Amino acid sequence: MPGNRKWEMSDVIPLMNLKRFLSILKLIENEDIEEILSERKREEGEKENGEYRKWEDDGTIQNLLSVLRLIENEKNTEFLTERKREEEENEGYRKRNEETQTEINPLKSHKTRENEEKQQYTHERKREMEENEEQEYRKLDQQTQTEINQLETQKERKKQEKPRNSHERKREMGEKENGRGRKWETNPRKLPGWVIAIIQKYLEELWVKVQLAFSHVIGYYVPSNDTGLVSEECAVDVDDANFLNNYHHNWFWEMFDSWGKFPDGFLFGNLRAPGMYEECLKVKVEYKAEGEEGNVTREYRGRYCSVFYRPKPANTSREAVLPNQRSGVSLATLGSPLPFSYGTCVPSTCTREDVEVSLREVLLEDGLQLVEVHCHSHDPRDDQHNDYTPEQTAMLSLLSVFGALAVTATLYEALAINCNVAFPATVRSFSLWSNLRLVFTYEQGKETGDVITCLPMLRVTTMLWIIICHQYETNLDFLYNTLDSLKYQDPVVTQIVTNGWIAVDTFFFLTGLTLTFRLLPYLSREAGLLCHVKTILTVVLRRVLRLSPIILCVALFCASFLPYLGWGPRLHVLQSFQENCVQHWWKDPLFINNYAFPGNTGDDVNDCLSHCWYTAVDVQLLVLLPILLLPLLYHRVAGLAVLFIVSVGSVVVPLTITICYNLPPSPLHHLLGEGRLQYMTHIFMAPWARAGPWVVGVWAAMLLRMPELHRIKMNKVVVVLGYVAAITLGLTLVLGLYPYNHLRKSLNGVVEREWQDYPAVAYLYGSLARPAWGLCVAWVVVTCHTGNAASVNRVLSYPGWLPLARVSFPLYVVAPVVQVWWASVQLQPTYYNYLSKLFESAGVIFISLLISLLLSCFVELPVNLTCNLLLPSPAKAHEMMMKNKYKNNNNKNLDRTTNIPMKDV
Repeated sequence: MPGNRKWEMSDVIPLMNLKRFLSILKLIENEDIEEILSERKREEGEKENGEYRKWEDDGTIQNLLSVLRLIENEKNTEFLTERKREEEENEGYRKRNEETQTEINPLKSHKTRENEEKQQYTHERKREMEENEEQEYRKLDQQTQTEINQLETQKERKKQEKPRNSHERKREMGEKENGRGRKWETNPRKLPGWVIAIIQKYLEELWVKVQLAFSHVIGYYVPSNDTGLVSEECAVDVDDANFLNNYHHNWFWEMFDSWGKFPDGFLFGNLRAPGMYEECLKVKVEYKAEGEEGNVTREYRGRYCSVFYRPKPANTSREAVLPNQRSGVSLATLGSPLPFSYGTCVPSTCTREDVEVSLREVLLEDGLQLVEVHCHSHDPRDDQHNDYTPEQTAMLSLLSVFGALAVTATLYEALAINCNVAFPATVRSFSLWSNLRLVFTYEQGKETGDVITCLPMLRVTTMLWIIICHQYETNLDFLYNTLDSLKYQDPVVTQIVTNGWIAVDTFFFLTGLTLTFRLLPYLSREAGLLCHVKTILTVVLRRVLRLSPIILCVALFCASFLPYLGWGPRLHVLQSFQENCVQHWWKDPLFINNYAFPGNTGDDVNDCLSHCWYTAVDVQLLVLLPILLLPLLYHRVAGLAVLFIVSVGSVVVPLTITICYNLPPSPLHHLLGEGRLQYMTHIFMAPWARAGPWVVGVWAAMLLRMPELHRIKMNKVVVVLGYVAAITLGLTLVLGLYPYNHLRKSLNGVVEREWQDYPAVAYLYGSLARPAWGLCVAWVVVTCHTGNAASVNRVLSYPGWLPLARVSFPLYVVAPVVQVWWASVQLQPTYYNYLSKLFESAGVIFISLLISLLLSCFVELPVNLTCNLLLPSPAKAHEMMMKNKYKNNNNKNLDRTTNIPMKDV
């Protein structure tokens, strides 16, 4: 140990006992001098029995402390010497490094110097950008602070100007604190400066992130500002300087908020992100843009656009995806039945073509193909048709004629009743009051015994069944739960809807039944062949004149004014429906709409009111009336043989067609595309394939006209067993195709049974199902009309069914149009389940009934009653004769407004 004096152990040992010596020795060896001194001070401060303890040998302690100070001095001297030596060594190392670096610098490569210069340029560029951003943020902060100050000044001014009401004065006077009234503070506390600084910093960082996100997605929602793709006005308004940089305005966030983002439940089948249609159309924009002559004020409104897209097929070329013309792809030509879609809000200065051309480029870069774009706005340029179209002119003419006649006849009848003056039946046929009484009367000719009273309920229940079936298949492409909806369409009980095509065969049965039942009493051998042909032609003409006006009015309305009732992101549904009606409306009132014409697309033939294929087939089957009824007049056996041959043909013809074209047993739920179109054209809408239940109705009418049948009283057991058999057969026909409509989840959507694997079932069901259904309905009608099922007849013959039955045909024509309209006005996707579809069906039925009542009073009944006056039928003449005979025999006076011939069934 260096130092002037070296201490030895002999200097310390005599000074303390052995224990204390060892502890001090241990500390000295560790050279922990500070701990020794601290221990000394602690010992001096300890207290024993209330008094400080003093060391006995103060001289010894002083000697020890002097030794320790010498040790500490020697240690410090050694430390300073060591540190000086290390500094000298470090100085030598530094000089050698500088000499080495001087030698290496000339050897640096040219590439390294370039990297350094590039890095230096990058740092300078980054610093400039940061300075620019900082200036922009500072400017924004100043603007924001100015706005905040203005708002606070206005708020303070309002508070000062606003008088205190009595409630506030009473509250201030009634509240006391420490015996004195406490006054409420009127000035709210301001946020501390550091809190405002944190919030501003957070908002700045958030806006940077938002700008970065916008740069990636803005192309999907706003057209490009490239004037080579879009118009000049559109390019100005969507430029970043005029659009993104105006983020501090409310209209910017309103447009952004109305965009359709990635929807919830995408994997659940929610393929639609429509956004907010009404919010977009309410956007009003006004901003100042830099122009050639300085700042220019520009104004526009929001234009809502629906964008449909799908993944681009692998074998599709760029030329096929980017056509030269600015036109969308028809939805009927889609490879996928459910393309993806989203809604966007663009400036109204951008047209649909601008959005379409720009988005096609953007989507193509991401491997997507644009399908179609539909845009709507309040822009007057959207109203392309300033003049009336021929269809609109024709519809307005019809409405004017029928409306004027109805108003005039109603006023004339009101004056005639007040003046107690008789008025002609022709005028009465156009009177709304008389027609309403005809609709809501409960009289149906029970006293004549010539009316089948159980038919109204059959007609009403069948009509409601058809409407519910249509509603369950409406709006399937606009659902929240597209994939989950399959579980609601798959169970056995849903076959009532998915296989509800058989319901319309009830109408065919009723047509054959009622026409034959009314004609048979007036076809006698003495009248002659010419008279019989005239009678049958009169019946056919009267039926055509009864059905055609309703169809004509509805078809013309769909071709003219239907789109004016629509709104929302799905307005294109009504527009495409109208475009189809403009081309094909004339087919429906002529009853030729069930035949295939060139240019068919989709799953059905080109037609306006596609559901009116039934009326076309119904009228075309009237050709069979003379073939079936006239032979019965001259030779009963020959007539029955002809009827039997036609009955067999109604089974053999659809069987042959099904075998030749390898068609399914029915229009299965999953059958799409060409297979469905073939079934519709060859079987479903072909009169020769739908004649089965119609011929069964003819047989039933002949049985009901046999007097012997009414004298037969069947045993109740036989009647019950007959109803059990009819119900069982009917349920089998409706539910029997479940294995062919059922989708097994284990096979990823593959049907449980393919109808191609069971051709015999397809052939038998396709040929026998419809006549068998007619037999089930015939059993009910025959037993009720002959009195063998009195309990069932009381329910079916309830007079309350009559008003609904009288408007059943207008209801059939109107209801599908109302369903299309309902689907087009949905602003957001709907959720598919049983309860929602039942409520939707109830709403559609209610609206359709109101429209049907108007059509019946304004069009159907006036035309029908006029035909009764101008073209009377033998059936009507006989009915009037029987009514008059019954009135004379029973001395009853009929009311003049109800003594009107009833219309044909």
